Amino acid sequence: MYSVNSTVHVPEDKIDEVIAIYQNRSRLVDQYEGFISFQLLQNETKPKELTVQMC
Repeated sequence: MYSVNSTVHVPEDKIDEVIAIYQNRSRLVDQYEGFISFQLLQNETKPKELTVQMC
């Protein structure tokens, strides 16, 4: 199994916009054999830090 973690630092005024982009993603990857999950996480202590996790 592969796991991908990407952390991005987003300007404060763009956080909601970036979260909306991920919430409205095409979900094409979800159809691939072996795909398990997609998560977008926002760091509670550093709200400008978003982490994308895919397995």
